[in-house]
Amino acid sequence: CISAICCEEFKQNQWFEIITTLNNIACNDDINFKLSALTTLKNISQDVTPGIIPQNYLGEILFTVMKNSGSNIDLKVNLEALGILGFLIQSCKDFMQDDRKNLIIDVIMKALSINNEEIHIESFKCIYELCKCYYFELKDNVGQIINLAVMFIDSINKLPDDTKLLTLILECIICLSSTEVFLIEKNWNCNYYIKYFKNEVIHLCYKIFTLRQPDEYEDDYLPHHSASTLMENLVKICDYDVVELILGQITELLQTNNNISIDNALILFYCILDTRLPENKVKLANMLTESYNTIIGYI
Repeated sequence: CISAICCEEFKQNQWFEIITTLNNIACNDDINFKLSALTTLKNISQDVTPGIIPQNYLGEILFTVMKNSGSNIDLKVNLEALGILGFLIQSCKDFMQDDRKNLIIDVIMKALSINNEEIHIESFKCIYELCKCYYFELKDNVGQIINLAVMFIDSINKLPDDTKLLTLILECIICLSSTEVFLIEKNWNCNYYIKYFKNEVIHLCYKIFTLRQPDEYEDDYLPHHSASTLMENLVKICDYDVVELILGQITELLQTNNNISIDNALILFYCILDTRLPENKVKLANMLTESYNTIIGYI
């Protein structure tokens, strides 16, 4: 109800003081008041058109999120605060100065230190929104995001029953890489950050391909599909530089003499064939022919 009123009143440049009132309630020691205020702030952040809330009030909401995040805070409170942050990120284009951006990343990093999958999912949703909305602003954070993804996926020994988190982690890197592919296709003259972390990205995808075979349920295939998409983007960004590395991973998968690994090796090989070829086509053709013969030898 309050959110619906805000949608109309904010358009008339009125009633923004409700945000200050809710922020004050959210800092209350009573857990019920706190949760009610945070839920209302989340609904407002979700429902109000991005760009309508003034920057000073966005700053107030970010302060409230910071006060209600961290390992010493109630789990439900953390989840509501991260939910607010995800919607807040979409609204604060002009608000993403370095100091505010660093505060947002600090909140996410603290949340990721909490040993709870729901918290991790909400945290990576926030990272995804950052990757989607602020590619250029994240130039100093790309390595941090990729290494964070590698760390989380390295901690997984088999494909979990719920692949939502795994897929979300990959989608964050896909979002960054897809932006770079778009910029390359438009011939933008700028730095492309993913290529500096190609080894980490390949390691991350290889880890996915070496997890257990997905079950018959379609959702279980999502991480494998996402890893394939990421590999395709990587070839488009790095061209010849990365092809040798991927072919090396294909050989490693084949040497396991495992049907699942051979299937995944074929997926990787297809990733290369299905993307834009680098300029040195003769050398690439020789490499692909050699790899193809290797694959045929193992099938």
